[in-house]
Amino acid sequence: MSNLEYYWGDASVENNQYDSSEMETDSSEIACESNDEEEHTLIQLDDESDKVKLQAGNQLIFQLEQFNRQSTASVPLTPLADGTNSLKATGSIVLDNNVFIISLIGDTKNGKSFLTNHLLPFTAMSHPFVLDEEQGGGSTTANVNCYESILSISVPHASSFLLLDFEGEKGSWIPYMLRRLRKVWTAERSEKRRKAVEEYFPKLAYTLSNVIILLSRDDFSNHDYIERCYDFATRATKKLQHIPHKPILILVHNFYTGSKVGNYEELTKEFFTIHKGDAIKLRCFFEAVFCVRLPVKMKHIPTASQTVASNTCFTSQIDELNALLAKIQNKHMERCMPHSKWLELTKLILDIVSDGKAVMMHTLLRQVIVKDPG
Repeated sequence: MSNLEYYWGDASVENNQYDSSEMETDSSEIACESNDEEEHTLIQLDDESDKVKLQAGNQLIFQLEQFNRQSTASVPLTPLADGTNSLKATGSIVLDNNVFIISLIGDTKNGKSFLTNHLLPFTAMSHPFVLDEEQGGGSTTANVNCYESILSISVPHASSFLLLDFEGEKGSWIPYMLRRLRKVWTAERSEKRRKAVEEYFPKLAYTLSNVIILLSRDDFSNHDYIERCYDFATRATKKLQHIPHKPILILVHNFYTGSKVGNYEELTKEFFTIHKGDAIKLRCFFEAVFCVRLPVKMKHIPTASQTVASNTCFTSQIDELNALLAKIQNKHMERCMPHSKWLELTKLILDIVSDGKAVMMHTLLRQVIVKDPG
């Protein structure tokens, strides 16, 4: 099977400046969620200078410090009693397990943070904030946020799964969490940030991920999917050389309201039947493509029985997506990097991408993995 695609919606700057105080009501709950997102920010944009730059976020700094501290400790620390690999737990060892990286991308309000929440177990120490559509305001997530998970499906030699929740691409509004921190955004600043997201984030998702999940509300028969995929892939691979393994792309039709949900094998076959050669050509960029539909998880529908039926179907499809991710992880076990090495690679890549230089993946991997023990 082959390859998938990515949806970038159009953006427009509608006013000379945005006054976020007119769009939201501040509260202690929202403030808490904003602080939590900052804590989980892996990579962020620094837009204070003339050129927007990528820089390490709090989560990347924290994780690197955890591993550096452990590598210099004379007495090894012990893992948590429940065997978890929590990055927040003070005084516990962060096991240097292999990590399987899943990036969630797509346009604003297509449900990236919503899906991240449902891929994380209920016992996870933190979940991304999801803004109700009734509140408006477009994109919620800012920057690139990292959450750790263990899939509910049991797999041999299970690695940790790191879920990267990417800021929505080409959104018409500054992300909700950023609007909270800066009350007034000029059109110039917001446009500069949008262009940086468009330039930097595809390359980060492509180079750092084993699997890229693209979410959209469009039907799989829409030919725009192919064009969007090429658009994403060409930007992601610009100045990118010698990548040893292409990521797998999972296309998710989110908030589906039809009656034919289907399983991923049927949907994937249908996708390639419809798009034929155009879909096959995507193998130049992605190793494989899978298609998954997620029905609407209803809050307000006429009867209780309809609510139960809708949400049961949603849960079933989430289980299928989990099983697919576990299957991919099992098949590509040898491609997973130790957690500490992946962090080092991330730091190197964000510096190179930010400087506009070519990313030589083979050289970077050799630099990170093959080191002089002395």
